[in-house]
Amino acid sequence: GLHSAKEGSGQLKQGANAAKNGAAEIYKNLKVLAEKSLAFENGLKSASDGSERLNGGLKQLNDGFVRMQEGQSQLLDGAKQAEDGTKQLSGGLKQSLAGMEQMKEKVPQLTNGALQLKNGASNLASSLEQWKQGAENTKAGAVQVSDGLQQIIAQLDAMIAQTADANEKATLQTLKDRLLPLSEGSKQVVGGMAQLSDGAGALKAGANQLASGASQLYDGGLALNQGIEQLFVGQQKLVAGADALVVGQGKIVQGLTTFGEKITEAKTGVSQLANGSDQLSSGLRQLADGSTKLQNGASQLADGSGKLASGMTQLE
Repeated sequence: GLHSAKEGSGQLKQGANAAKNGAAEIYKNLKVLAEKSLAFENGLKSASDGSERLNGGLKQLNDGFVRMQEGQSQLLDGAKQAEDGTKQLSGGLKQSLAGMEQMKEKVPQLTNGALQLKNGASNLASSLEQWKQGAENTKAGAVQVSDGLQQIIAQLDAMIAQTADANEKATLQTLKDRLLPLSEGSKQVVGGMAQLSDGAGALKAGANQLASGASQLYDGGLALNQGIEQLFVGQQKLVAGADALVVGQGKIVQGLTTFGEKITEAKTGVSQLANGSDQLSSGLRQLADGSTKLQNGASQLADGSGKLASGMTQLE
């Protein structure tokens, strides 16, 4: 019986020793677990802080996208207004070009009319010169006739005064009476031809002025035609430039529209990222809470295993 008790005591001692060693190993591992749990908790805290900063950065990024979206909207509105204005400008230029083309067609008619007027006035001035010269010649002849009649009448007066024959005096007087109306008529012819000559001269001067004015009008028409031609070419370039500007502004509007769509997509992505970051922060907080509990449990287990190892030593 003592032998059996002795063997049982030996086995108990071996078991206690094994339990002691196991408790010491558990204590050692639990100590490491507690230390690692602390490091893990610190890491989770750092990750949580980083997640919070990430949330702040995402909020700023989202605010930036909102402001960018507002700016893009204003730019798009301005670009559309500019495009509409340029389209109106292009339409006005095209109408102006059409009116200028009509004017361009009318100017040659004006130039041709001025040329015909110039030629006609020159021909009229030449004819009036001939007419004036004829009037001068007629006037000179009328003056000669009037002077001749005056001389004849003067001779008749002398013959009437000298003759004593009543019949001869009566005959001379009758002849004089017949010549007097002719003399007055010749004087009127002289006066009329003088007026006609003066009128022809005035008409000639007017015709010359008309020819000069028509010549200036013709030269001005040529210059106007050349100027309109140059203006027409320039207007065509303006229309082409306005059309090109409309195309370019259309591309700007399209680009801003696409840019707005991309901003919306990016903003949606930021929102999704922010939601994921919130979930990450929540998960990290839960992990941090679990890590604290794990650390506390590991510490308690370590303390318990230490006490167990001490008890096993006393049991030896």
